[in-house]
Amino acid sequence: MRRALVTGASSGIGLHLARRLAARGLEVWLAARRKELLDVEVAAINAAGGKAHALVLDISDPDRVVETLGRLDDEVGGIDLVVANAGLAGARGAIPLPKCEWADVRDLLHVNLIGSAATIHPFISRMLKRGHGHLVGVSSVSADCPIARAAPYGAGKAGLTFYLEAADIELRALGIDVTIIHPGFVKTAATDELQGMAPMPFMVPVEKMAAVIDRAIIKRRRLVRHPWIMGFVARLTAWLPRFLMAPIIRKTSG
Repeated sequence: MRRALVTGASSGIGLHLARRLAARGLEVWLAARRKELLDVEVAAINAAGGKAHALVLDISDPDRVVETLGRLDDEVGGIDLVVANAGLAGARGAIPLPKCEWADVRDLLHVNLIGSAATIHPFISRMLKRGHGHLVGVSSVSADCPIARAAPYGAGKAGLTFYLEAADIELRALGIDVTIIHPGFVKTAATDELQGMAPMPFMVPVEKMAAVIDRAIIKRRRLVRHPWIMGFVARLTAWLPRFLMAPIIRKTSG
């Protein structure tokens, strides 16, 4: 049985993806901060015939994350699939920059970039020794194009995408696949917080997004944008001359 770790798995994309992985036979560690939610979901997966475990993990403490996940990999005999999904989003990621407190800027960059990298890093050398492995990072379509009201959030996600793209170039030839996911707006508690704050076109149900990510994992894709129209619009906007791009972004970002 293959082993998988999914962070941010107490709710949203992470939870639905963990359920799918367990349903197709992977032994899954659900990692998040809220132990009570993890315990409920792990019990449900096990009752349905899967094999799951709860792991309390806070990626805002990256040094402890590296230590904890390295120890987990050693103790269980190797994690084959790592999905770095946990991150900060919601209303805190959409504060207009003049109103954004330094704590918000700091935490968004720290968690979404440093915390995600800390999730992935302890597995690289171990996977190389085993000769196989799969690293998945859930970034954002905001990494494709600057978005008003999301400078810290987008910067963290753009940094994560760069890290993963460079990792793929270096590691795929050595037997470790790297998959980057760029979701658009997904119906979760985080997007519920954004209601009335900013437009959220082409909203995707969370179950659909989990299915897209699972399919990308199976096919070991390098980069997946979903919905495709959001990725296309973001990249098209980024390619426009700045005198055209900036007014469009200001108008559409609310």
